[in-house]
Amino acid sequence: MLWVANYAGNRYLYRALVITSLVLCGGFFIYMTSCLTSNARFGLLAGCGVRFALAGDFLNVPAILALIYRGSAGNMKVQRSP
Repeated sequence: MLWVANYAGNRYLYRALVITSLVLCGGFFIYMTSCLTSNARFGLLAGCGVRFALAGDFLNVPAILALIYRGSAGNMKVQRSP
């Protein structure tokens, strides 16, 4: 049951991560059209950095959420009706 809730929550989380990363990449990659070489290189470096950060988020978020939920699931007590 916890897996289903985790999957449903991650679907919206990943959508937000992808949209914000695409907007940031687009903003930084615009700098590549600059005539100034240092600005163009900065745009390339920052845009690629955001793309690598997104890939890292896809790898790390499930592991972090599993650790958080595993730790909190042990504190929950099941109440049984008499």
